Amino acid sequence: MAEFGLQLADVIIKGIGLLGAGAFFAYKVVAGFNNQNLSLSLDCMRSPSVEGVDARDVVVARIGIEKGTTAALTLEGLEARFKWGEVENEAVHVPVEIHRLIVQQSLNPGQVQTLWKPQPDRPHLYLSPGEKTAFSCAAKVPRDSMCQVDVVAFGRRKRSTFQAQWRASTIVPALPRRDRDAPAC
Repeated sequence: MAEFGLQLADVIIKGIGLLGAGAFFAYKVVAGFNNQNLSLSLDCMRSPSVEGVDARDVVVARIGIEKGTTAALTLEGLEARFKWGEVENEAVHVPVEIHRLIVQQSLNPGQVQTLWKPQPDRPHLYLSPGEKTAFSCAAKVPRDSMCQVDVVAFGRRKRSTFQAQWRASTIVPALPRRDRDAPAC
């Protein structure tokens, strides 16, 4: 009888363990398993622009994206915000064009051409495991202000309802006076 009780306890403990493991993996599937496996980097460069009395600087942002080694990802959006004041209306929002482009056969046999227009039936970019890519954008900001640059990317694993989001941010200081007064390149 005691042996039967030990066997029953063993079966119950193993059953609870299997149910717990199954619940954990079911949660991972629903929540977007491996969706967080992406790196976002941000580098900025500032240069003076010559526009007369109301001169502004140009801040260029280079956004690097590196997909991790597991699972493909659909990149659905990428936006940069250049902010220099205390209030939100002192900011420039720049949506970065990341859509797939239309590629079609050219008039020359065996060659294709890019139309530089979004592909409407497949609008998003797909990043395969290990893939790296970069995007860039720019904005004009007040000459004497430091600028905060924030970038947000969002996407999801194929056939997943969970949309993940990645962010990067940096501060770009105002140029020293000797660099500001130099002619623009």
